[in-house]
Amino acid sequence: MSRSSAAQLMPLAGDVTTGWCMECTGRVLWKIENNPGYKVQSVLSRTEKPTFDTNAQLRQRADADR
Repeated sequence: MSRSSAAQLMPLAGDVTTGWCMECTGRVLWKIENNPGYKVQSVLSRTEKPTFDTNAQLRQRADADR
């Protein structure tokens, strides 16, 4: 999430998305209707990890840029 997108969130939600969520893979902030955000830590099994590695392309691009 870009800083400009995070700035449109409530201050606490913006802090969570640019801080806590960025500290570890699989962390997200779930917003459901008018409820406050929920911090969620996703954990993939060994079988799921290769299939659902959503950061694989980002790592490949970073390696190509070096």
